[in-house]
Amino acid sequence: MSWTLDLFRTYAKVVSLPSVWTLRQLALDESAGRADRAGAVAVRLRGSGVLVELRPYTNDLFTFKEVFVSEAYRSAKSLSEVRNIVDIGANAGFASVYFRTLFPGSSLLAVEPDPRNIAILTRNIPKSRSTVMQAALWRTDADIHFEFPPVAEDMVSGTAGETANERTTLVRGLGIESILDQSTFPSIDILKIDVEGAERHIFEGGTAWLKRVKAILIEFHGEARAALQFDDVMRTHGFNLHDDGHTVLAHRRPAFV
Repeated sequence: MSWTLDLFRTYAKVVSLPSVWTLRQLALDESAGRADRAGAVAVRLRGSGVLVELRPYTNDLFTFKEVFVSEAYRSAKSLSEVRNIVDIGANAGFASVYFRTLFPGSSLLAVEPDPRNIAILTRNIPKSRSTVMQAALWRTDADIHFEFPPVAEDMVSGTAGETANERTTLVRGLGIESILDQSTFPSIDILKIDVEGAERHIFEGGTAWLKRVKAILIEFHGEARAALQFDDVMRTHGFNLHDDGHTVLAHRRPAFV
């Protein structure tokens, strides 16, 4: 009973009551080994009424909780006049849905390399003014060999390189400027980056692309932040920084030209 109450307290503020019971049943079915590995469950977000799908035996529930319960991207609430969003490392689409719910009139490009995530990402994001691109952030525009985790439950990580082996899949790699070009957006109001370490490549082609971006929400892994000298670069280009412990928000100072 206490487990059910804890689950209710955790999720009732972000999903409908029937959806809380859906999540409870999902957890029970996973624990008992009877959940459908090929299926998905749908929950309805409070307020917006948006339906979001989660897959059993994956990172989806953890990521859903991170985005909607813990609000890993809550600093986006401080932004205004958000029209164009690029989500690099979109995974199952939870952050994309979060941003589009905050800014319902916005347009979205969701970028994701893992073919296992593309179908559910496409189903989860709003149908209007949204585009999915299957590609990986890379240092330049080139096909790369991506090794996805052998454990099916891990849908968020992977390693990329230029050498093929029996475990790799060929994936289109794009430099960050090419991704922004292909969005066709005249400017980017939110650029979200969560790419499990590949963020270390964002300045390898230079920093000219920063002039097109108003705000960056980025999750760093390992020593990437220091290696990039991210804080110094962003301040030099007219951005203020806010670090909430999970995500760094870099937003352009209004008077900076």
